Amino acid sequence: MNYFEMVIDALGTINKDKLAEFLEVISRQDEAQNQSPAIFFGNGGSAAIANHIVADLSKGIFEDNLGWCYPCISLCSNSPLMTAISNDIGYDKLFSRQLEYLAFKKADVIAISSSGNSANVIKGLISAKKIGYKTFALVGFDGGRVLKENLADIIIHINSNNYGVVEDCHMMILHMLTQEIRKFLSPDPSSLKL
Repeated sequence: MNYFEMVIDALGTINKDKLAEFLEVISRQDEAQNQSPAIFFGNGGSAAIANHIVADLSKGIFEDNLGWCYPCISLCSNSPLMTAISNDIGYDKLFSRQLEYLAFKKADVIAISSSGNSANVIKGLISAKKIGYKTFALVGFDGGRVLKENLADIIIHINSNNYGVVEDCHMMILHMLTQEIRKFLSPDPSSLKL
């Protein structure tokens, strides 16, 4: 089976109801400017996806001349803070500590993990729930502990054992999210270069 067929097959494993709920909750079909910030995190390729989507949600939306940028941050972008937490406290606390440092009254936390087993992702989701944030997870493979222990309010599972395929599907889902937000915010969605 070639790579493109593997991606197509993997996309077919997505629970469409969960995907629709994820898109609706994050894009918030209400007063968008009053939205909770979205906080993204993950390891390795998933960290790159977290950083990528924050760029899209920030610059991508603002440059549509909508006069507003989606409030979002990646917990994978501050290398001094990441290395300080990892060295002094422990790599497994990398995301949970950063979430504890933030003072948002509410937020949407999106964890990205191909395996669903990374200790820092699991602790991040547990910490986010304790704080009272809404939690989401994008996982692959068998879903790992994140799926088995239902560690997020909404979990989107890509049933594939190929890292590249899982990461590509996660990126596609987040690109879809960005386009949904841009269409919602725009007075003339047909003018957007989607």
